Amino acid sequence: MNLKAKRERMPGSYFCHDMAFYLGDIGFKQGDGVGNFFRTDKESIGKLKIPEDNFDISASGNHFSEGITLFKELAKYSEIHTDRLHICIAGCLLKREVHLYPGNYFKNEAVYKSSILPNYNNVYFHTFD
Repeated sequence: MNLKAKRERMPGSYFCHDMAFYLGDIGFKQGDGVGNFFRTDKESIGKLKIPEDNFDISASGNHFSEGITLFKELAKYSEIHTDRLHICIAGCLLKREVHLYPGNYFKNEAVYKSSILPNYNNVYFHTFD
């Protein structure tokens, strides 16, 4: 269902980008190399060969973890590959080249099309067609 159709079904509703985008510019020096941050949980699409050097950083913390730890880890790289939406958003804010892959449902592609594609030219969405 497109945004117009949703608004027709829910009058008075407004679209809002994910709140993480409102963190603004995150200033870290440019990193080097490729970082792989793919899911290892049930939300993985299961069609990716997980690279040997993968780090499922989200699985290493919880809601009490400090966000700066995430940014410090991602900042080490100039290019990020992930199927985790908030890893992608953090990569956007760090101005890294980001390659986003689908998860097991529509969220990654929907947020890519609605919030990332119109605002960030450093992110590429990959599909399994």
